[in-house]
Amino acid sequence: MAHTHTSNYDFIKPEVSSDTGAWGGFLNTDLDDIDTALDTIQTALDAEEVVGAAALPKAGGAMTGKIDLHSTRTTVVALGSINGANTITLANGDVYTATLTGATTFTFTPVSGALKLSSFILQLTNGGAGAVTWPVTVKWADGVKPSLTVSGVDLLAFLTFDAGTTWIGAALLDLSVPA
Repeated sequence: MAHTHTSNYDFIKPEVSSDTGAWGGFLNTDLDDIDTALDTIQTALDAEEVVGAAALPKAGGAMTGKIDLHSTRTTVVALGSINGANTITLANGDVYTATLTGATTFTFTPVSGALKLSSFILQLTNGGAGAVTWPVTVKWADGVKPSLTVSGVDLLAFLTFDAGTTWIGAALLDLSVPA
């Protein structure tokens, strides 16, 4: 019976109970091939690690270079005409548009997980058309909620540094927004 070979790397498998003197030579050749293949793989992995570590250190250090925010994509969620209870779920987007038709209560749901920093923009048309109730976790400048525009557009920004425990709210009121 002849020797066989492995299916992936063509290593020689000497015939059992045959060629007792050939085993050492075949085994040494196969081990040299394995050693060379593993060294090639390790060298490639080491090179990838150096490139990755240069881009951003794994622990500590400072990130350098320019962050291109112009190529990021914003997801706009159109809520339509709303009133009553409305939840802003940040997993759905980072810009929300709505037209208020009556009293509205907002709830914010930040992205779940370890993400502590979250933000979103809310564009309200006719925000003063009804009473707006914000989450009690929203903190406004000087502790005063904005008086929203009855007939027009307001732009509100919300930011949290603690995964939604506290939100910082800011408003640009009565804007002239192109259609």
